[in-house]
Amino acid sequence: MPCVSCICPCNAYLAFVWPAQEYVLLRGRDAFEHWVRDVLIRLLVDKDHHVCEVLCGRFLDISKLIPIGIASYTGFDIIGPQLADAQKRHEAKGKPFPSEFFLTDLTKHSMRDHTGQLFDAVMCHGRLQQVMNDKMRALNFLHNVSASMNEGGCFFGFVFDSSVMWNKAQRAQTLRVKDAEHKEQLITRIQGQLFTLDIPKSSNPAQPQFAAHGSRHHMMMCDGSGQSHWMIHFPTLIKIAERVGLQLVQMDNFQTFFQEQRELFGSPPCPSSASPSSLSASSSAALLHGVLDHQGRIPPPLWELLGLYTTFVFKKVPNNSSNDRDPS
Repeated sequence: MPCVSCICPCNAYLAFVWPAQEYVLLRGRDAFEHWVRDVLIRLLVDKDHHVCEVLCGRFLDISKLIPIGIASYTGFDIIGPQLADAQKRHEAKGKPFPSEFFLTDLTKHSMRDHTGQLFDAVMCHGRLQQVMNDKMRALNFLHNVSASMNEGGCFFGFVFDSSVMWNKAQRAQTLRVKDAEHKEQLITRIQGQLFTLDIPKSSNPAQPQFAAHGSRHHMMMCDGSGQSHWMIHFPTLIKIAERVGLQLVQMDNFQTFFQEQRELFGSPPCPSSASPSSLSASSSAALLHGVLDHQGRIPPPLWELLGLYTTFVFKKVPNNSSNDRDPS
């Protein structure tokens, strides 16, 4: 069922298109995420790298890693069926590189209980917020990541951009609604053309709406799908990461990331200047099919939605003794 804003007559962009256009734009978000994954991998993963993915899901990036020629891949997750799908995907591709998959909670258990491999790159796409609801969970998880990395290696991926959400919340309306148990609660509602974003608000003025840990948001898409997520307080994330030897290198909102990387990875090369590197960039550009309109632009409703996500890149700081200690 479409959200109210998607059928509002004042919606200049969607007022005169078929409702199916909303679903096309939402699929554009998924395609854009794959483009972001592809660009990050091309920038940060090299031949013969040992690669790890935490909260790996169904191993959606295998086709992006095959051309690079990595030495090995290790995936960790807490959801058994997703790991089973990941293994099947690897086998279906002919096992192009050695791989291992482990079912474990890295907020409680050490990677070293499963593998002694040190990694050159560790990925986490779209799920880092799952471990940020509690200080010790976040600390244990990031310590696990850092302790498993070679010096100079990168920990990268993307998450919801809670800083953008928080800034939007300052200008949004506060509503009184009933939750699933019919209890009244205050929320701050951010209304987009493709989404509705609700952030619970305490009736106690002394209690912060956006705490270092434990704040949530609920996003409802115009196709009726929705999910709640923990919000990441980025200053706290950066501080915990530094404690375990991970230094923030870059954090770019999806909109900024697109503007900075489009010239290299967002346009097909001229046939007369085709080279291995330009053909590689061309394959990245192909992932934007379904994202750009006929004028080569991202439609405004999708652009607005993409602004709610950010990339992150941390680097393993050399000679950091904290990596060999358990967090305390």
